[in-house]
This record gives sequence, C-alpha cells and structure tokens, in this order.
Amino acid sequence: MNMSFPYRRMPPVIQIVYPHMGVKESKIWTLFLKNIGWDDIEYVDYAVRVGPAVVPSDIVEENIRRMAEAITKLRIDAVVHRKSEIWLMEVKEIANLVAIGQLISYEHYYIKEYKPMKQVKLGIVAEDYKRNIIEVCKRYGITIFLVRTDRVIIL
Repeated sequence: MNMSFPYRRMPPVIQIVYPHMGVKESKIWTLFLKNIGWDDIEYVDYAVRVGPAVVPSDIVEENIRRMAEAITKLRIDAVVHRKSEIWLMEVKEIANLVAIGQLISYEHYYIKEYKPMKQVKLGIVAEDYKRNIIEVCKRYGITIFLVRTDRVIIL
C-alpha cells in the first residue's frame, strides 16, 4: 500500500464534514451513507492521493518538495471498502463528464499504486446528473448514485 501520502481512514460514520469535501459535498455524502443500505462497509478512506506529483525541478528543499507532491497528486473523495469490493467515489452536486474523467484516472492510478485484491468499482454520488453522461458511464462501468433525503437511486 502506498503510505507516502497518508489519507484519512474512518468507519462509515456520519459527520458534518469529511476530509477534502466542502459543505455541499459533505451533505451529499451524508445522504449517501444514511440511505445506501450497504451493511458490509468495512471502512472508508477519504482524500486518497494517487498519481504522479507535479513538482517543479527548481524546488530543492525537501520539505517544500514533499508539500508540492502532496498538493499536486490527484485526490479521490472516498474509497469505500466493502467485504467483496472497493468503490472509488467522486462526490459532486451534479454528475458530469468531469467526474467520469476523474474516476477513470483514479482507477488507473489506484490499481497501479495500491494493487487491491478486491474488484474495484467506480461511482459518482450526486444530487442530479447531466443526461448526456448515461451512455458514457455504462461504457466505463461507472455507477451513478443519486441521493435523496430518504433514498439513493442507482443508475
């Protein structure tokens, strides 16, 4: 496991805010956790950094290099570890093409760096979605989770 850039591992508990999520995304994520009905979640990793860092070659001080590495890596909103699978989740107000691109990149680097033993699945958790993404999500095996106050609709 890549431990050079720590992430926040937590049980799937409800919080006011989650690491690396704003207030709106945190509300969406809370609705997801409350309503998804997955009773086999082992834990959730938040703000998981993956991919190459982009550090200018003129930065020579080690502490500054480490900071630059940390802030330039990609960051997965939530990695949900279930008993038989791992979900890489992107949380958005509106599921869109940007989220699809992020998830495809996250999957590539997550598998390369973490070498998971379980199947990796991709999901966008959102309140709404752009209608033109359904076909692309199906093509790349991305599930859209639409959150409501009392349920999660799975597309």
